Amino acid sequence: MTTNLNAWTLLDTAIKHLRVVCVCGKPGIGKTFTAQGGNNPTDAISLNLSEDTVVQELFGHYVPKGNEFVYHDGPVVTAFREGKTLVINELSRASGAVKDALLAILDSKESARITLADGETVHANKNFRAVITSNDSADDLDPALRDRCECVINLIDPHPGLIEALNSAWAGLGDAVKDSWKDQTRAISTRASFAYAKLRNAGVPQDTAAILAYSERAKDITDTLKLRGVQ
Repeated sequence: MTTNLNAWTLLDTAIKHLRVVCVCGKPGIGKTFTAQGGNNPTDAISLNLSEDTVVQELFGHYVPKGNEFVYHDGPVVTAFREGKTLVINELSRASGAVKDALLAILDSKESARITLADGETVHANKNFRAVITSNDSADDLDPALRDRCECVINLIDPHPGLIEALNSAWAGLGDAVKDSWKDQTRAISTRASFAYAKLRNAGVPQDTAAILAYSERAKDITDTLKLRGVQ
C-alpha cells in the first residue's frame, strides 16, 4: 500500500498497466476524476453503487422491442465486451448479490467471463480494466473482491489537476485548498470550492458565497482564505 506524495503518479501508472486497481481516499479528492482520464477524459463507464443497486441494472435485462423482448447489455457488460474502463464507485456499499456478480468480471483476463440471461457467454476484452474507488479503507472490501485488486493506492491530497482547475476558477483558491489537506481534519472540499468559485464569479459576496458553498464551516474557511489573500 502507498501513502507517499507520489501517489497520483503511481495511480496513473497503475491504471495504465494493471487490470484491477483499488483507489482509497476522502470524498472530493479526485478518485473518479483520475479513473475517468483526468483533464483528458476517456470513454470510461462509471457506476455509483448503493445497497439498492440490482444486478440486472448493471449487467443487463430484457426490454420490449415491438412484439418481442430483446436482451439489452447493462453498463458492466458494455465495458467488459468493448474493452472500456469500468469505474466502480463505493463497491463496499453494494449488496451481496452485486458483489458476487462482479467477481466474475474482476477475475484474471484469462478467466473472466459472464454468462448472460439469454445464454450468451461473454469473455473479457483484452483492453477491459476496472478501477474501484472507496472513501474508506480497502480493508472494508469483501476479501474475495480485495484479492482481485492488483494494486491498492491510498490518496491523501487532492489531484493536482483539480487544484489547477480551482486556481483557474478563482485565483489562489486551489492553493488554499491544497494546503488545507495537510491537516486532514481541516481539509476543504474541492467540490464545495468549485461551487464557491462559481458563486464568486457570478458576483456573489464572499461571505454569502462561503455560507452557500461551505455551510457550517463558512466562517472558518472564509478566515483562512482572507489570511491567504483569496478574496
